[in-house]
Amino acid sequence: MYSPKIHPTLIPILYRLGQHRRQPMTKLTSELILGALENIDMPEGCYNLHQNAKRVLGYSPALKEAA
Repeated sequence: MYSPKIHPTLIPILYRLGQHRRQPMTKLTSELILGALENIDMPEGCYNLHQNAKRVLGYSPALKEAA
């Protein structure tokens, strides 16, 4: 599976935000990406994959706002 590299300038931001929210950078990054995908128009095939990812990762916008 393809694993894109995160640009090095983003790592300190994610690290500090993860510390602030008391959650691992991997979980934080997944939540940020899922949240960003909520705000864009995507083809149906992507939409279905996004819905599945949210289900598997237990993502909900209410959890995002509470954090």
